[in-house]
Amino acid sequence: MSKQEATVPQRIRNQVNERPEMAALHYRPTIREDYVTLSFRDFWQKVRETAAAFMDLGIRRGDHVALISDNRKEWMFCDIALMGLGAVDVPRGSDSNGEEISYIIEHSDSRVVVLENIAQLKKLLEYNADASGIEKIILMDMNEDASGLVKKIPVLSFEELLKKGEESPQLQDAFEKEVDAGTSEDKSTLIYTSGTTGKPKGVLLTQKSFVFQLERIYPNIPLKPGHTLISVLPIWHTFERACEYITLNNGGSIAYSKPVGSVMLKDMQTINPQWFISVPRIWESIYESVQRKMKKAPALTRNIFTLSTQVSKLWFRMDDMMRNRVPSIKPIYPALNRSLAALPWVVLFPFKKLADILVFKKLRGLLGNKFISGVSGGGALPEHIDHFFQAAGISVLEGYGLTETAPVIAVRVCSNPIPRTIGAPLTGIEFKIVDKKNNPLPPGKKGKLLVKTPQVMLEYYKNPEATAEVLKDGWFDTGDLAIETFNNHALKIVGRAKETIVLRGGENIEPSPIEEQLLSSPLISNVMIVGQDMKYLGALICPDMEALGEAVTAEGDSWIGNDGLTRSQTARNLINQEIQRLISPRNGYKSYEKIFGFALLDTPFEDETEITKTLKLKRAVITRRRSKEIDSIFKN
Repeated sequence: MSKQEATVPQRIRNQVNERPEMAALHYRPTIREDYVTLSFRDFWQKVRETAAAFMDLGIRRGDHVALISDNRKEWMFCDIALMGLGAVDVPRGSDSNGEEISYIIEHSDSRVVVLENIAQLKKLLEYNADASGIEKIILMDMNEDASGLVKKIPVLSFEELLKKGEESPQLQDAFEKEVDAGTSEDKSTLIYTSGTTGKPKGVLLTQKSFVFQLERIYPNIPLKPGHTLISVLPIWHTFERACEYITLNNGGSIAYSKPVGSVMLKDMQTINPQWFISVPRIWESIYESVQRKMKKAPALTRNIFTLSTQVSKLWFRMDDMMRNRVPSIKPIYPALNRSLAALPWVVLFPFKKLADILVFKKLRGLLGNKFISGVSGGGALPEHIDHFFQAAGISVLEGYGLTETAPVIAVRVCSNPIPRTIGAPLTGIEFKIVDKKNNPLPPGKKGKLLVKTPQVMLEYYKNPEATAEVLKDGWFDTGDLAIETFNNHALKIVGRAKETIVLRGGENIEPSPIEEQLLSSPLISNVMIVGQDMKYLGALICPDMEALGEAVTAEGDSWIGNDGLTRSQTARNLINQEIQRLISPRNGYKSYEKIFGFALLDTPFEDETEITKTLKLKRAVITRRRSKEIDSIFKN
């Protein structure tokens, strides 16, 4: 890596010099206005002005600056400017509550805070009334007077910030020197993710964390100069953020949209992107929309659609066998697979082409006329969704990573995707799958996934104990369970060794604080939150039979035995009322932490079998033993 290419800002500046007039950003000033395009030259000038203004505020190399905002051009100006200065941004989305915002700002030692709007400022002041510890506040949208909210601290609008920078050409030039001075070891960002105690953990990443991927990703994702990425995921997440750097690093452009079906699809047809970064839930919502339309369609249309989908799925299955792309956890013989698949492949091909013309061409058109591929991360892509889009001729590359790895560990290769896997790790990443004693396991065996790579975080900020738990002898413990395939050395993620639940929308949720809240109900004796790779959270509820029985009796209902009580609709209504009362926005819970389904258990969790001597849940054991009850939650 040359000195000039050691950091993300240096690499973007290279593109500014090589392609000054090419598009870098597309954005709507408001939701009702048309897209506006910023060239690389104009984008970089805004970065220069933003950086100069930060320098005028006293921001220097190593300083921490909180950045609380959703996707918008100002976020990118701030991000690249701060990294170019050698400062560390501390990002979070606007959906965060005041307690989180206050904690992150204080814990990260951020003296300067950039907030999207006054709503975020008000949330902060609910938990930090005098904004203690903060020296300056900047609002991207000054949509009302903020002077009366904070009396002792200057509150600037982003327009004022940019004006200061615009009027400081010397500081702009000084910024360029700071960009020149950047190294791969510079700290780049401090991203807070959920911790096992319920408090967020600060993941400290370096420039090397992101640049490592920039040098290795393009064989998998062949993004070229002039290509456009449509952005709908939260920009502060490492997944979306890394993909934006990947795009700009190679002369591509970013178009900001919303993860709302009607808005997103309209924007895709307007922008005609080549690439789309998403979480499984977005692909699932597209799939469900198609299914709903088919249910309302005439019988002949439904039958043609169903037959076309089945034929296309089967043909692609044969095609995967022909190309040795069927992931196997047992030794296989590719030549035998090819011989078995050859005749069906030939026979089905014309029917597959017909299905493509009659049915799937219109579906692909919803994504624009230049679409190459989507990349799905943040959770497991459901197998039926994977199969459907493959049948439709829509490439969806499943990837895998963590905030602690900035994040990309693996992603399917666009030219040769291995279905139902995350592909092989990127070049230069060492990995091993180990048993409970950390002994390496061969292909086909399930175990915990460890990786060794320069992109791994430096530490959990101010948390050496948590850092030591996951980083040992250079190996990072992902906390995920994986299997290496025999035939193509791809990885299949098959579960989690740690407690964090990841929904299909990519949301990371720690179950323990929710469980503790639910246990405050007199009707609930024990509870385990479930929902890994599902659309929403569910709960296994062990009711306090005596208390619940009394409550049901008070409602005028009767039952016989524990199983009769747990099947009582009155009992279910009472438990549901408790869940909704305790896990609600007014108690500080986010929308994705809401529990949408639950199962009432006839028998409590068994001591020492399902619960440890210290009363901790044996989650893997309970998940296995209560699988029918868990399945019942998500069937509805």
